[in-house]
Amino acid sequence: LDLSGLTAFQAIEAIAQADGGQMLRFESGESIGEEGFTLRGVTITDPDSPDDQPLTMASLQVDRVDMASIREGKAPDYLAVSIRGLQVQTIRLALPDLLAVDLGLSICGYQNLALADLAQAPLLAMTFSIAEASLTIEDSAFLKRLLEAQAAQEDKTADEILADWLTDLQEAPDMVEGGTSPESEALLSTVEAFVRGTAEKGSGTLRVRMNPGQPLSPLALMLSPQKPAEKLAQAGITATYEP
Repeated sequence: LDLSGLTAFQAIEAIAQADGGQMLRFESGESIGEEGFTLRGVTITDPDSPDDQPLTMASLQVDRVDMASIREGKAPDYLAVSIRGLQVQTIRLALPDLLAVDLGLSICGYQNLALADLAQAPLLAMTFSIAEASLTIEDSAFLKRLLEAQAAQEDKTADEILADWLTDLQEAPDMVEGGTSPESEALLSTVEAFVRGTAEKGSGTLRVRMNPGQPLSPLALMLSPQKPAEKLAQAGITATYEP
């Protein structure tokens, strides 16, 4: 796709039109100078994975991007972006007949972050605020097979290995100062039930939800002086186990 002579907004329009909107669609937008643009009602789909849910955003604003490098087919040397209302409905990772992991996110926005080097791009993920998140683990046989394999490797019984796993889980909060609280004990109890039930019966589902009282920045939470148990309570993390 030839982007020579195009502004950033014209380039993003050309990219959206190139495949008829199969990958990128937006309801409206406008230019912010030569190197910026705002898009509203954005939908991003992976044409190679039609079963995946699309990403949707209320708005995507790029204040500045290195168009000179992009026109030359190179990665940009700088980027400043702000996203509002990002919905990641479901991301699924699966091992057929063994394990399926589904992740859902509702993100209230990225802060504006200029990057001198796109190798720093993962920093973007640390600046968003999560309004809600969910993690579902559907185990069909994974833990049971893992248990049996470890038992064979260590010349122990499956019951002995399972007891070791559960002991490690039970001791985990005590290894972190300020890690014990009613919330952490309830979460740990649910995870223990999932591990025990799934390892013994060969299947089970663990559902973990994060529902803070207000949108929460993972970076701010990580840097907070609060004790781990207090951070867990602030994040509103709960879990349920379904045999």
